[in-house]
Amino acid sequence: MAGILLLVVIVYFAVVYWYITLTIIGVIVFLWWFSKRRKRHNSDDQYEYVEPDDYEKWFEILHLNQTATWNDVKEQYRKFAHMYHPDKTRIGTKQSEEKFILVTMAKDMLEEKFRLKNKKNSGPEVM
Repeated sequence: MAGILLLVVIVYFAVVYWYITLTIIGVIVFLWWFSKRRKRHNSDDQYEYVEPDDYEKWFEILHLNQTATWNDVKEQYRKFAHMYHPDKTRIGTKQSEEKFILVTMAKDMLEEKFRLKNKKNSGPEVM
């Protein structure tokens, strides 16, 4: 009976030891993987910061002048989006992704500008 009890205790501690060891190894591997992932995707400081109200810069990103219409903005956006989309370009994916994000932000900010402009020009809503 004592031999069986001793065997159970030894097996129990061996299982617990391996469980703890594998858990520690798993945590180390996860932290290593996560740190590499953060380094790879942490490129926010590479983007050029543009003030949201700096509409001149947004027009400049899309190679348009200040008198451009919303249709001009959409046309230029489609052109640049097709040119810089990471799935469609042959240049480095990181560079094209950054340019694509910047062009998309420019289009979104100008869309907001045109939406506000149309809202101001339309007058109060009548029910």
